[in-house]
Amino acid sequence: MIKLDSISKHFDVGGHSVTALDDVSLEVPKSSIVGVIGASGAGKSTLIRCVNGLESVTSGSVWVDGQDITQLTRSELREARRSIGMIFQHFNLLSSRTVFENISLPLELSGASKAEIETAVAPLLELTGLSSKRDQYPAQLSGGQKQRVAIARALANQPKVLLCDEATSALDPKTTQQILALLKDINEKLGLTILLITHEMEVVKSICDSVAVISDGKIVEHAGVAQIFMQPKSDVTRDFVNNALHQRLPDKLVQRMTRSSSGACDPIVRLTFTGGSENQPLVSSISREYDVDISIIQSSIEQVHGLSMGFLIARLSGQQVDNALKAMQKHQAVNVEVLGYVV
Repeated sequence: MIKLDSISKHFDVGGHSVTALDDVSLEVPKSSIVGVIGASGAGKSTLIRCVNGLESVTSGSVWVDGQDITQLTRSELREARRSIGMIFQHFNLLSSRTVFENISLPLELSGASKAEIETAVAPLLELTGLSSKRDQYPAQLSGGQKQRVAIARALANQPKVLLCDEATSALDPKTTQQILALLKDINEKLGLTILLITHEMEVVKSICDSVAVISDGKIVEHAGVAQIFMQPKSDVTRDFVNNALHQRLPDKLVQRMTRSSSGACDPIVRLTFTGGSENQPLVSSISREYDVDISIIQSSIEQVHGLSMGFLIARLSGQQVDNALKAMQKHQAVNVEVLGYVV
């Protein structure tokens, strides 16, 4: 449904060229939810603005529902945007208009009649849980309710694609989960394709099918969400995963860790369990069989894209540590990563 083909975007800042996007390629399949995560300044907001033509690309092409929007005229682009809904971090509601009137605005601008507007908006109020707020003004709403209005407004023209630019960043954790649940519900009920920009791995973990990690204008990794959590390949991705899982090694341990296994060193390992393996007694059985001590530093079980995953960081010591690690690695549903070594 969405395809970015080697797009680059350069800005002229004070006579100097600044690269915001560097040869980015990404596909968002129909009816899927794909997240793009990155730190501030990584290029993610520029990327999403290129998808709906708010920013023109320097090179490459942007395909949405079979159209290369980089080749459209202004009038053609305006027409194409009707099938691309967008919601933002700060809602962008008109304070002088009621909930109903804010949602109906795109329909009014497209020339719809009052009867057509009523027919289109009423189901959106029901879908987003706003029926009782129909005649209220933005000042009377909570942040979560305002974002629901923004979502309903984005759906007014029955778009095929919904772009979300940090849509939950201004919300508290509980409200964030409610909005994410609403987006997932909309995705399933309407078959809507969603491209979601965020800097929060918790958002990705909750509803995305896959996630692309962007850093310095480049996609450094793109995979299914479970795969990203189980086997992050880049340092940037690993940092996001660790923050989402609240996995931070004690500072005193980090100071003693080395990359080398030379000498009498104990490995610090991260074990990631999936597919039901989080309930298997792997640690205790390996400890008994190879006579190794396994000191648990951190452990947790998380729900990632509806999949139960277990995460454990431990220190291994004993004469058969290498054999114990090899035995762990033979379990297909367990990923073993050596983080470092300590004496």
